[in-house]
Amino acid sequence: MWNLYRLNSTFEFILANYPNFYKPKHPVIYRRFLDLEYLFLFLANSNDFVLISEEPDSEIIEIWKSKKFNFGTPIINPNHLFQYDFNLKNAENYNLIEWGNLSEIKKEKLILSKQKILEAKKLNSKFEQYQFKFEKKYISNLKIISSEKELIELLEELNFPAVFKKEFSFSGNGNSVFQDQTEFYSNKGFQRIKNILKNQNLIIEEWRINKTEEFSFLFNGSEFLSKTKMEVSNTGEFLGIELVNSEKSNFNFVDQYLKEQKINYNTYYSVDGYSYLDNKFEVQENFFSEINFRYSMGILLYLINQKLNHNFKLRYIQKIDYTLNKENYIPLTPYSIGKKNFALEF
Repeated sequence: MWNLYRLNSTFEFILANYPNFYKPKHPVIYRRFLDLEYLFLFLANSNDFVLISEEPDSEIIEIWKSKKFNFGTPIINPNHLFQYDFNLKNAENYNLIEWGNLSEIKKEKLILSKQKILEAKKLNSKFEQYQFKFEKKYISNLKIISSEKELIELLEELNFPAVFKKEFSFSGNGNSVFQDQTEFYSNKGFQRIKNILKNQNLIIEEWRINKTEEFSFLFNGSEFLSKTKMEVSNTGEFLGIELVNSEKSNFNFVDQYLKEQKINYNTYYSVDGYSYLDNKFEVQENFFSEINFRYSMGILLYLINQKLNHNFKLRYIQKIDYTLNKENYIPLTPYSIGKKNFALEF
């Protein structure tokens, strides 16, 4: 039995659109999905297989080989990210490992599992998690809007800065952050939010500008793995991450959440949180911002560090930063989108 890795980076998009078929229309988004596949190619060992969409970039492969890294053997399928089922030779010989657990192998096919999709939707839904947090008094109020009318009513009492969140999003993409009402209207935010509300509901919450640290706690089932310290943009988009020493805090709320959802989940997940300064300039911690029931950048980094027996940091960097400091980085993905890529930093 061989491991077959599949970084299904469309995970959240499948959850958001199911049962409708999802395929990105914008070529930049399409390209970003393909580039992320390299992360599992690097994580896998030489006796593992990795399902990817195209022949790997020769420059990246040569850099890995020059540094004596072993990596997975690619299986090329140009459309595997955007098909709900497809033929897979020798399928019965593979142990499937996905970024987000949505598929299963049956006979000579890899197919999307309706049961796994519905379970993943419930577990990863920000609406479900926020409703749970409100009922258990982790948050004092719950703001979910479904119409333009509700948006207008909310604006009369909304405190800025505020963030508008979709039910499913990846690494902060899809969040809309506005510092004040002036920005909300001058940047056509009002129209953008109205357009989103035509197709889906939104969560609105305070956007804390006084955060002192963003972090996540990594788990494999009930096993605590590590804590991470994250670097994010002013809109919450992922920029980098590193592992830090920490003892496990009280995460009984995860068991409670799974119990209420009536779902047995026993593989990788991460719990995101942050610390911030309150009105008295004292540091407070929110250990439960959201839970990602899938692989994450933190889990990926943890497993790579375990594989290489080194404490790397993971960065999302500009090409010029790598060009000027090649000795400090190991590139993991090409520079095909916006001249940025993922890289390990010594």
